[in-house]
Amino acid sequence: MTAAKKNNLSGGDFQEVQATPVEKKKKDNNKKNKDKGPGIFSRMWRFLREMVSELKKVTWPKFPKVLKQTGIVLLVVLVFLLVLTGIDSLLAWLLSLLVRI
Repeated sequence: MTAAKKNNLSGGDFQEVQATPVEKKKKDNNKKNKDKGPGIFSRMWRFLREMVSELKKVTWPKFPKVLKQTGIVLLVVLVFLLVLTGIDSLLAWLLSLLVRI
């Protein structure tokens, strides 16, 4: 019995009757509700619990090491700033020489 259902007429004879559109819609809604899974709030709560669990596993660096690595990053950024500023100034000077001619 897929989309049809059996209807008992008199005397035990069975006749196949097609399901009404309302019954089909109810079946479709039941399938959709079963396939949905957990709601948005339960998924968000599970995500937050898993995130906190993973953050507890992290080995955080000590403050002196963080300070040292931050200093290195700032120094490298400063060096690149100076190099790029020098290249930009040189190219601007060359362009001004070119424009004068």
